[in-house]
Amino acid sequence: MTRSIEERLSGALIHLDKAIEYGARPALDEVTIDAISLRISASIECLRQLPEERRMAMFGDSWHDMWGMRNRIADHLAKP
Repeated sequence: MTRSIEERLSGALIHLDKAIEYGARPALDEVTIDAISLRISASIECLRQLPEERRMAMFGDSWHDMWGMRNRIADHLAKP
């Protein structure tokens, strides 16, 4: 079953809410920073699944920067 646009947007917001929640903690250790990074990356992945015309209407040229950030997060987390 294919997820609706609303479900994809909701998924992205859930990941961002968690990233914000984690970032509000008083001590940000490496594990917490990794968790924040993964949540941001997952949120961008949810947005990538939107129809391209919808993504471009929402983010315009910023989308390419957002996707680039997701790639940088993935590259960083892949390194030991």
